[in-house]
Amino acid sequence: GTYPYPLTPEHPKWIGRGRFIPTTPWDAVWNGLSNWMGLRLDEDLDFALPNRKSFSKCDDLFYDSDLFVDGACTCNECAEVTYSPTLSPTTAPPTNQPTNQPIHLGEYVNTIFSTDATVSSVGCHASSGVIMRAIDKNTDKFYCFRDGSEPTGITVQPSWDGRKSVAKKLRVYAHNNCGDCDVVSYIVSGRVDETSEWFVISEGDLPWRTGPYPDRNDQGLEIVSTYESGDNTHAYTEVTFEENAAAFIHYKVQFLDSRDG
Repeated sequence: GTYPYPLTPEHPKWIGRGRFIPTTPWDAVWNGLSNWMGLRLDEDLDFALPNRKSFSKCDDLFYDSDLFVDGACTCNECAEVTYSPTLSPTTAPPTNQPTNQPIHLGEYVNTIFSTDATVSSVGCHASSGVIMRAIDKNTDKFYCFRDGSEPTGITVQPSWDGRKSVAKKLRVYAHNNCGDCDVVSYIVSGRVDETSEWFVISEGDLPWRTGPYPDRNDQGLEIVSTYESGDNTHAYTEVTFEENAAAFIHYKVQFLDSRDG
């Protein structure tokens, strides 16, 4: 098969939500194995593999000569077998190096929300605080007057020229003077474009929901972090979703409640 590249909706094999149609059909391998087990005629192979006729005989299917050193069939004909079959097929030895170089799939960064991203609030009145403070890499606080339409939060479209990213963690830094105002539960969602539905990446409680209140962060302090660690000179909490492999362009981060509800 052929690895899909680029990993974007523009790829002809893209069918949405990070899924691609494989370039090699399941029937391809079974076609070659069926040859090895004695099926040579097209009508016999079509009976054993009903979907076989959906694919090109010479472009899409494998034959036992493709799979085994002593296979006898190609897409055009099967040679007469004049020797007794071996107890097990003989396969070619593996190569020491892959025939294709691995594709670079990205790098780990401390944030996928660039400071020049397009940011909007959700569930907030228009008079709420400066929205860019939510992602500007310092401890100036963004606050929201809830309008009740949906859980409060932000939507972010990073300025990566349409490139997708994969979210693995969420960090939230503590409020400067109101411990009860710290958010304690979250939903992180993503989508590939403005017309797609939101897909929930992760949701649940933040670790500091239980236990003592964290220290307060003064406003205006720079946040210096890496992918591996937040800024340990400030109070923050972190939740991870390392198992997530879905790539998106737009993100929505919402907070369901705070300590005081």
